[in-house]
Amino acid sequence: MRLPQPADYNEAVQNPQLCFRDDGLRTGQVVVGPLGLPQPHAGNFADVYQVTAAGGGPGWAVKCFTRGVEGLHRHYQAVSEHLRRVKLPFLVDFEYLDEGIRVRGDWFPVLKMRWVEGFTLNNFVREQLDRPHLLERLAQMWVRLAGQLRRADIAHADLQHGNVLLVAADQAARLRLRLIDYDGMFIPALADVPSGEVGHPNYQHPQRLRAGAYDAEVDRFSHLVIYTALRALALSGRGLWERHDNGENLLFREQDFNVPAESTLLHELWGHAEEELRRLAGRLVLASQAPLDEVPLLEELVAGEQLPALTAAEQKQAAAALGAAPRKAKATIIAHARRAAAPATPEDSARPWWLQPAGAPLAAQAVEEPEALAAAELLATGSTESASPLPPPPDPTTPMLPALRTLEAAPGQPPVRVRQVRVFRRTYGNRPEEEHLGFAVGDLQRGRFAMADGVAGSPAAALWGDLLTDTFVHSRKPQPAPWSAWLPPLQLHWSAAVAEEAPLPADPRQEALAAFLGLVVHRAGWLDRRRWEAVAVGDACLFQVRRGVLHRSFPLTRPGDFQAAPVHLGARTSFEPLLRKQEVRAEGDWAAGDEFWVMNRALAKWFVRQVGEWQRPWEVMGTWIDRHGAGFATWVDERRAARELEGGDVTLMAVCL
Repeated sequence: MRLPQPADYNEAVQNPQLCFRDDGLRTGQVVVGPLGLPQPHAGNFADVYQVTAAGGGPGWAVKCFTRGVEGLHRHYQAVSEHLRRVKLPFLVDFEYLDEGIRVRGDWFPVLKMRWVEGFTLNNFVREQLDRPHLLERLAQMWVRLAGQLRRADIAHADLQHGNVLLVAADQAARLRLRLIDYDGMFIPALADVPSGEVGHPNYQHPQRLRAGAYDAEVDRFSHLVIYTALRALALSGRGLWERHDNGENLLFREQDFNVPAESTLLHELWGHAEEELRRLAGRLVLASQAPLDEVPLLEELVAGEQLPALTAAEQKQAAAALGAAPRKAKATIIAHARRAAAPATPEDSARPWWLQPAGAPLAAQAVEEPEALAAAELLATGSTESASPLPPPPDPTTPMLPALRTLEAAPGQPPVRVRQVRVFRRTYGNRPEEEHLGFAVGDLQRGRFAMADGVAGSPAAALWGDLLTDTFVHSRKPQPAPWSAWLPPLQLHWSAAVAEEAPLPADPRQEALAAFLGLVVHRAGWLDRRRWEAVAVGDACLFQVRRGVLHRSFPLTRPGDFQAAPVHLGARTSFEPLLRKQEVRAEGDWAAGDEFWVMNRALAKWFVRQVGEWQRPWEVMGTWIDRHGAGFATWVDERRAARELEGGDVTLMAVCL
């Protein structure tokens, strides 16, 4: 039978009472996207929908197959029965339903699995690079997981960052591992029915990618790759991650295993100061060149107090496989290692952030040791309770940033300003203040801040900027929300207000235009995770300063970035598909004492040029905070007279955390 297309499934699931036979699915609700339509998660041969339970809660993941796979029913039935027998806490029960979904009058199979929410392995590791104890505990958990899988006669067959989740359980700081996606899973009952899957190439043995191996040994290499990456990051830290992460790996890449002699990462680990990393690198190199079934079992390899040393013959073999270090590796491996271990020098700190040495721990957030250890102890618990989703985001009305206790600057560090938000504005061409086209609004308690820079000459630009900033900051919707969730009502409001004065122009391109930037600062959550999110359309900019050093620039970073044709948020023509192409989104971390400087194009262009010349423009702007705004207008007028600032109104918002 020919399977439905994605559009067919999307139409069917809009009526769960009619398309599902299973009672749990039939009484649930399909999660929809910003446009109110079902939101599938597309995969290799299936689309997955989230169906919430009738009584609330995350509900189920429903996998609808878009490509025929031979033996599908037998595979899932056998795996389901095996998982029910072994009852491993990090695996999720599921059910294969032959008559799962009805599309255009015909029944088709689906896979029903409990919906599990959490951080993928690579995203979690990225957030915890400054907590080596946490990464060490995670590596220990990985060893135990590998042993339990093997004793249960299971090989997952696609162990990679996207299929390994860390989920919160009964307490916000208790994290547990969960494995998802069992499409290629091996169990003894399926030994004669290869799945056809070979797994993510950045985690697989070269032999498996070439020959498509499917047996109980296919996870050996993936276990070793993930463990080595976790230990390397625990011992080497953020610099190693920044040099080798590409968003689709956990340090290692397929080419590292295919041609070790050309791998900068393997040479870096082979020449590392830590003996454990040298041994792990050697084991990984030898494993990549040996048959898959000869790769050492992770649980046996790390069973002792120390990782077994390589024999003289093994060292010689590994060195031969690595060959001569690549030219880049020879020149930089030792420098990277030393630089990552040493604090940033005053000379380094004076440079623009994008010119900082690759391994410099530039203004990393300080983490108190007891907090990291406490979190690590929680992470190491062996509880077998079922998984629950991550804690929901706080209600939009909940204060995000509680009052800040007095902070004292460390010796040699710049002073920490009281938590506050301040807005500075200066019109252009001696226009009155009420005609200023730049708007900035901030609410510290809610952790929300926005700036809109209206385009001179566009109709009612001041009204449009006022609507954008006020709604973003004070709306009850979680921000940054999808555009379709909050922008259309503002456009109607603007149109109605303009129409009261005169008929709206027939051409919809005659509208108010504004560059826009919205910032949301989230309060510390579980594991003391402090995050911010931002969205921008156009050339309004945000600069984050930490301990007197520029930490982050968004969305523009270099003077040349301002030469691109400007884009704006329109009061009539902007809608979701268009804005998804024009917008830029980002997220990052924050620490007490950080300063966020949000400014429009006129000031941002000057700021970026100053940073490129190794100046510290935020120090100049800090004086306006300390003097309650005194000197800002005079400074702007002087810079304009010297032609250091281009024309247009100047708007600046300072957010001190």
